[in-house]
Amino acid sequence: NNIKTTFPVIPAEARPLSRSLAIRNGIKQHFMAAGFMEAINYSFISKSSCDQLNLPESDPRRLMVEILNPISDEQSVMRTSLVPGLLETMGRNLSVQNRDMKIYEVGTVFFGQGSDDIQPKEVEMLAGLWTGSRVGDSWYTKEEPCDFYDLKGAVEALFGKLCITSATFSALEPEACRYTRPGH
Repeated sequence: NNIKTTFPVIPAEARPLSRSLAIRNGIKQHFMAAGFMEAINYSFISKSSCDQLNLPESDPRRLMVEILNPISDEQSVMRTSLVPGLLETMGRNLSVQNRDMKIYEVGTVFFGQGSDDIQPKEVEMLAGLWTGSRVGDSWYTKEEPCDFYDLKGAVEALFGKLCITSATFSALEPEACRYTRPGH
C-alpha cells in the first residue's frame, strides 16, 4: 500500500497517419461524399475470371498466384484486378432488381512473378462502377441514366482533391479493354 502510483512515459498526442493511409482515407471520403458505397470483395477469385474478362494470353493480369488449399474453385487464385469483384457485386444486385449502383473499391491486387518461390508483387488499386440512374428515385426528379461524363466528373473531382492537374481523358482502343462494349 506504500508504493506510489506512476504512469508510463507515453506521449499523449497521436502519431500522424502515414502519407499512403491519409491518401487512401481521402479517396474513400471523396467517394462516400459523392454518393458511392464502398465494396469490400475477397482477394481470392475464380481462375476463369481472366477468360470472363476476355483478357489476351499476354496480359499481365493472367499472372495469377494459385492458392495451395483453396476453399472452392470460385476462390482458387489471388486477384489481379478489382474488376471481377465489382462485376460480381453488380450481378448480385441486378439479380434482386437493384439497378442503381455507385460502388468503388480500394484494394490490393497480386501479380505472380513466374515462380512459386518468389512472393507476388502487391499493388494497391482503385476501381469504381456506376450503373442505373444518375440520381436516386424520388417524386421530384425524373429518372435519367448515368453516362460516361458522370463518372468522369467524379474522377476529375478526386484528382482535384489529390492535386493531380496533369490528367487527361481519352477513348481506349477496343483491344485495351476487352470486357467493355464500345459506347457503353
